[in-house]
Amino acid sequence: MVELAFLGAIVGVWFAYLTTNPKKNFRKKLLIDYESHARKGMGDKFVLGVAANRVAWAKSFSVIRKPFKAGINLIIETGALLLALMALINSLVNFHKVFDSTLQGGAAITFLGLIAAYIPTEWFLSGRIDTEMDAVLGELQDVTEDGQLDHYIAAVRGKWEG
Repeated sequence: MVELAFLGAIVGVWFAYLTTNPKKNFRKKLLIDYESHARKGMGDKFVLGVAANRVAWAKSFSVIRKPFKAGINLIIETGALLLALMALINSLVNFHKVFDSTLQGGAAITFLGLIAAYIPTEWFLSGRIDTEMDAVLGELQDVTEDGQLDHYIAAVRGKWEG
């Protein structure tokens, strides 16, 4: 049954990658949105607005939209992770007492392994992406305030699109 927990963990890591993948491509989304606003002559205002409201802008294209503030989400996710780990260990140790059939137990253990792997992987990937997003948006804000936004966008367009 431990193999099913590892199978669930592999699927959980894969799901975490798939759900954070659209957020990982934030530079392309930023370029597309910037270009549409720049055509209207509001490129600078758009960049400053995104830099000021990064979380709201990122939620617009994220697959997983967390409903609470970061601290509350962390508490909820930590609780879910601890419950999943405790349930997984309990399911493995007391397998024959808890489940009526092998299929039922295998499905539950696989699902618990998925949850136990998904949450920390999503934390790690989202944290890395949020750090990159903060750096890029801070840099864009500085460049916008210096009046060099068009030159900067032209310089990084190739890196961000490819």
